[in-house]
Amino acid sequence: MKKVTFVGFNFSGNGGMETVYRRVLNYYSDKRKINVNFASFTSVKVSKWLNLPIDSDEFLVRKAENLKNNKLLRVQKIVSIFNYFRKIKSDSVIIPIPTVLSLINLARKFNSKKFEIIYWPHFDINSTEFSSLANFERVEKYSDRILSISDSITQAYVEKGISKSKITTIYNPIPKQKKTILPNKNTTKFISIGRIEFENNTQKNNKEMFDAFAKIKSENWELDIYGSGLANNEKLSKDYVKKMGISEKVKFHGWKKYPFDEIEKANALVLTSNFEGLPMAPLEALSYGVPIVVSDINGPKDYLSLENGFKYQLHNVELLSEILLKIIKKEVVFDSRIIKESINKFYEDEYFKNLNKILQK
Repeated sequence: MKKVTFVGFNFSGNGGMETVYRRVLNYYSDKRKINVNFASFTSVKVSKWLNLPIDSDEFLVRKAENLKNNKLLRVQKIVSIFNYFRKIKSDSVIIPIPTVLSLINLARKFNSKKFEIIYWPHFDINSTEFSSLANFERVEKYSDRILSISDSITQAYVEKGISKSKITTIYNPIPKQKKTILPNKNTTKFISIGRIEFENNTQKNNKEMFDAFAKIKSENWELDIYGSGLANNEKLSKDYVKKMGISEKVKFHGWKKYPFDEIEKANALVLTSNFEGLPMAPLEALSYGVPIVVSDINGPKDYLSLENGFKYQLHNVELLSEILLKIIKKEVVFDSRIIKESINKFYEDEYFKNLNKILQK
């Protein structure tokens, strides 16, 4: 039976990438198709977010208290990664970040088991710290295959000169939901799910969402926010909605492991991110029959359609507020059943059928 090692770096335990890892590792936990284990190089214990009957190797990476400690800890981390992959007995290893590819390739040269290196990026590669020329060169030179989670990521690599034959687009897995979250009939209920980052220059760009809602403060709506962030981001957000006169309409629920279990009614999910890989919260909302309103960044393009939601031009607050108002005024009505059917290719049955073929090659 083929053995595959999934590797995690710098996981917080709460993000969309961890959700995908959890679903994939859970699927393979019975070892009926492929023998899978998980290697973690992070400061968060695996047991805090991954409670599965699966073999795991854990290397806790402490956070540096000062510059001197940072250099020492960096060296320790490099040594741990090298020694682990020098001895590993897997057929394939799956890596989510490009910065370690050359180190893992070096370790492979000292390993009698010449494992395959598969790169599995989860971010928009043109809008993150991973977009440097050096990282593209690492991907091209040291990865044997690339698993892409979106069409836009696939296209970006092709445009950078990486052979399309090296890339397979697999998207992300979503469970098919029996539950349907219907729209609220009276007060229009909007939801936002994800890390709280207030400023316009952050990934999540929450201030833009608050500005759009402030323009329609006199309308009958509520916004439920499920997520957490650094303390200053939460405080900035709460202070700002108060300043804008919408604090009575905006509720902060904190981080929830399964927010959709708590949501009974919702008219739309709102995402104002500056960049994403393949954002999971909107995709999960669609699986419950909830339409979405998203910025016109690359990630959501893979599943957004006229049948399931709206897009607005990023930073066009006026347009975003007009779309929100359309939903409040019920100028556009969506069918929950059609919304669910619009993402058939993302459901787990289809996803794992494709992933099994890929990993068994």
